[in-house]
Amino acid sequence: MAGPYYISWDTGNDETGAGTLLNPWKTPNKLFASGFTAPGEIGYARGGTYTLATADSLEKSGASGNPLIFRNYPDESPVFEYTAGYLQIGGSKDYITFDGLTVLRKVGTGSTSILIIGGAYATIQNCIYYVHPDYLQTAGGDGIVAYTNAEYLTVDNCLIYNAFNQGVDWTGAHHVTVKNSTVHDCQNGIVGKASAAPYNAGSHDNVVEKNFVYRTKYDAIMLGGDSGGHDADPGYADTDSVARNNLIWQEAMTGQGNARGLAIFGGLRCYAYNNTVIGGGMHITYANLTEYGLQPCQDCRAYNNIIIGRGATEGNGRMIKIKDSESTNGLLLKNNLYYQGSLGSPDVYHLEWLSPTDYGYAGYAALASWDTGSVTGNDTTDPKLVNYLVNLIANFKLQSDSPAIDTGFDLTGIVTEDYAAVARPQGGIYDIGAYEHQGAVEPPAGTNIDKPYVENILSAI
Repeated sequence: MAGPYYISWDTGNDETGAGTLLNPWKTPNKLFASGFTAPGEIGYARGGTYTLATADSLEKSGASGNPLIFRNYPDESPVFEYTAGYLQIGGSKDYITFDGLTVLRKVGTGSTSILIIGGAYATIQNCIYYVHPDYLQTAGGDGIVAYTNAEYLTVDNCLIYNAFNQGVDWTGAHHVTVKNSTVHDCQNGIVGKASAAPYNAGSHDNVVEKNFVYRTKYDAIMLGGDSGGHDADPGYADTDSVARNNLIWQEAMTGQGNARGLAIFGGLRCYAYNNTVIGGGMHITYANLTEYGLQPCQDCRAYNNIIIGRGATEGNGRMIKIKDSESTNGLLLKNNLYYQGSLGSPDVYHLEWLSPTDYGYAGYAALASWDTGSVTGNDTTDPKLVNYLVNLIANFKLQSDSPAIDTGFDLTGIVTEDYAAVARPQGGIYDIGAYEHQGAVEPPAGTNIDKPYVENILSAI
């Protein structure tokens, strides 16, 4: 039969069903095996909870303009609850879309990723991936992971949380776009890094934009880094990638680690534009390629970012951290706004440079001619966000008298809109941070109206 196809846990049957609306199959595996006979077909999952214990892997491809689509039935919410296995797009399978699905894992130690992706032109949109709080993992497990043979992957408007490792992770994959998504309570949030043997490849040409990432143990967003296990030099860990218009909110938590905000590790021409980073700062430094030594950054940029410290701990007090002088090669920092940077000292620390020593702002300003147009962070340069301190019931927009308004660097053609899809610039000059001020009356403190899951995320954990 030709699609559309249907599955239903409550009324379907893999033995006697026909995959039709009135006589559906029961499981994704049956749909993947017996349906999707031609590009462009759709498989619908009816609402309900599917209790599964084996991997469900789609081993077929769509075509350009005609992807295979596995999605929720309109106005229904299927939940795929895995006690073992996972939902997977098979390796080297192309043009596949997963839409409107919830994947819940109920398995702990040693579990595989929630969703494994290979091939090209996969789209994951409007989906939720998480681990049940009663089964929080002690080893292994990503939310969405893309292997090296993956390319042109899009993750759009997804919610991912409680993954032991990364919320979204790709190793050596390229042309990955992660946007409009919320990632929280993972070891790392959104991470793209160099891959191990036999590929030995760095990632490249990725876009991370308009995401809200918070409360990660280590990096909220990382361009670069390394997975180890090389038998040849992979070169730069990430090349020609950008993180823009993201919101990052970190806080000091027991066992949280360094809780970095936005990191570029071993990147070549990697850029951070118009992000708002609250806690954790920015880190621009080398990638440890394990078998092949340290790969510093080269020609990286950080423009128009708001960076706010949240305390005197290492992860929360620094503004920008550079571990090696080589990573300043070609580095440009322009029109950033630093506020409340502190390492337990009354001095404001914009940058920690570990070779040869640490510098406070005075020493840093004398050394770093590559930081221009930035607002020196002290109590008089509060960025004046509407509200960012009250347990994520927050609004990260700019107040009407914010010093971030009309003080940014011109990024015409590079950053064309803000986190809420408002066109940039509004006043003729770019604003600093993830939001462009529109001149309208702002909502009261304690609300956030722009993204699902953000209004009061703590209530959903």
